[in-house]
Amino acid sequence: MRLTCPACAAAYNVPDAMIGEGRQMRCARCGHQWFATPSQGIIEPSEAPPAAPPAEPEPATTAVLAPVPPPKPEPEPDAPAEPELTPPAPRSIGLWLAWAASLVLVVGAAGVLWQFQAAVTVAWPPFGRLAAWFGG
Repeated sequence: MRLTCPACAAAYNVPDAMIGEGRQMRCARCGHQWFATPSQGIIEPSEAPPAAPPAEPEPATTAVLAPVPPPKPEPEPDAPAEPELTPPAPRSIGLWLAWAASLVLVVGAAGVLWQFQAAVTVAWPPFGRLAAWFGG
């Protein structure tokens, strides 16, 4: 089927299967939308009045028209405008104890490595270079 845009007179060759019983179409050149039906063999313009066609028709293009996407649903009006803010929870003593225990563990491990640096260097020679950085 050959369709012509009522706004800019662009002509398109569209397969009949694409139109089906009727379909809202949009011109790839000017963006005008109209409803096309194959049974009538004519094109019905949409609510907007079509623009005047150019004085001399332009050659037909072979581009295929894309179907118009469905409108996007509007958000529900029941949704709150802003989320409710809750005050931060007070820090518990357990969190402070966990940090203190971690710090004691790291310092203790460093102390053990320093105390036994000769034995650790024999077992793992790269440790000797690290101990030398810290004066060992």
